Amino acid sequence: MTGHDEPHPLTDQKTEARPASTPSDEAGLAERTIADVRERLASLDHRPVSEHVAVFDDIHRELSDVLDRLDRERSVAQQEHHEQQPHQGSEGQR
Repeated sequence: MTGHDEPHPLTDQKTEARPASTPSDEAGLAERTIADVRERLASLDHRPVSEHVAVFDDIHRELSDVLDRLDRERSVAQQEHHEQQPHQGSEGQR
């Protein structure tokens, strides 16, 4: 097995019930992802070259998933923040 089909805990987490991320959550996710990617890249030394492309593809997919997740969470947080701000009515725009 190449490890290509194994789930990765960083991208397979469910996020439905999680509150919007904070900068420290984002930093923690980024640090864990980087550590995982470095470890997997280092493991390439012990794998046949024929398996490298699958590992690179998997790492690329994981990094893309993490970035997409962070973007979604940031967008939700920004939307929630915007909705909580008092809106200026059209009264003052005469």
